[in-house]
Amino acid sequence: MDLEATARDGLDDEVFAVFEGELREVLRTVPYNSAAQFVDIFGDGERSPRLGAACVFQTLEVARRVEERTGIPARLIPDGRHLAAIFEYEGGLVLLDPYLLHTTPIHIEARTVRAGSGRVVSTAAPVRTDSRGVVRPGRLTARYRTYGGGWVVRLEYSKFSPTRGRYLLSRLFTLRSEDAFGRPDGRLRVEALPREFLTSILTDPEQTSLSIRALDDSLEHTSEVILPLHGYAGRNFSAGDLWLRDSAGVAYPPADPAAAPVWDELVASTGLASTDLVDHLLCAADIYRSVADPDGDVQPYSFESE
Repeated sequence: MDLEATARDGLDDEVFAVFEGELREVLRTVPYNSAAQFVDIFGDGERSPRLGAACVFQTLEVARRVEERTGIPARLIPDGRHLAAIFEYEGGLVLLDPYLLHTTPIHIEARTVRAGSGRVVSTAAPVRTDSRGVVRPGRLTARYRTYGGGWVVRLEYSKFSPTRGRYLLSRLFTLRSEDAFGRPDGRLRVEALPREFLTSILTDPEQTSLSIRALDDSLEHTSEVILPLHGYAGRNFSAGDLWLRDSAGVAYPPADPAAAPVWDELVASTGLASTDLVDHLLCAADIYRSVADPDGDVQPYSFESE
């Protein structure tokens, strides 16, 4: 059973519009920032909110906003270091996960839940163009099925690769209903995440960089500044260590003139100066080095064009 993410079975259009509006507002105003929580938790905590937040905190923010406007409590469900918000309503589910850049809420309709399985696809950023000029948006696919007394949702985020001429799977997460944080019914206030979960996501060796990724107002184009962490124990990071990646997935060293438009897009999307972004990442890198295992390391970051 294949369903469009815009279907409304069992969900009032006005309520769905709240889900969609708050998701898009968080995508515009809360960039993905894997460095932010180092400053918030281990630093002085003083920074512009326009610098964004790590993926977990993007989810917390959109969940808080929807809870306040609809009264529907969020179920916060992790997979490893990741977290998504699911809202249950009279038999159906709505899933929000800003990190995966979907621009329409994942709506798993009541009839899909009754059937026990189904698939929902939402468009996502970035929107790219193939060699023939055909527009190729990103996409987030949610595969739902019930089992025993619970359910599982498998999230597959794919981006079109201009260099390979096809879609490639970029992220994969599996959410199980029994893994929800909180009270026995699985619901909680969005601020109440386990401390050990928050700590584990910050210095996990799978995190090979600190980065800020922003979306433009159209929610189609991404811009990203990246600080690779490989060799962190013996390094003093500088602005020369930063790389820029454009919406087509091409990476540039900072001295490359082609990096200038990416900086311009980041500045326009965040409303901050490029020096603010640089200072923030370098500050976070210093904190990372002070709290991470001094005898450890992470893999080199890949700058291969997507």
